[in-house]
Amino acid sequence: MTQPDLFDVGKRKPWHKLKGYPAKPGTGPEGMACKDCVYCHKIILSKTFYKCVNCRVAWTNSVNTDVKLKSPACSEFQDKLNLFDRAKEDMVNIAMKGKA
Repeated sequence: MTQPDLFDVGKRKPWHKLKGYPAKPGTGPEGMACKDCVYCHKIILSKTFYKCVNCRVAWTNSVNTDVKLKSPACSEFQDKLNLFDRAKEDMVNIAMKGKA
């Protein structure tokens, strides 16, 4: 007689049951992860949790709405570095207009 697996060790939840992701992980740019996304939000309480801002309506105090930093990027991915570079360019352009 075999023992049942009480804790479902080794089984992964289907992506649609993970309520923390706005789209299926892996549908975004190749080689990018959730940690590289603008929408990845760090919440510090007694522990540190990471959530996706695009799914803020669904946030609960549960691991079901957490995101994993190493998860491959989803189709809603926005690169942090590109966003900061664009903001820096905008600030330089504004400063240059003020001097003219």
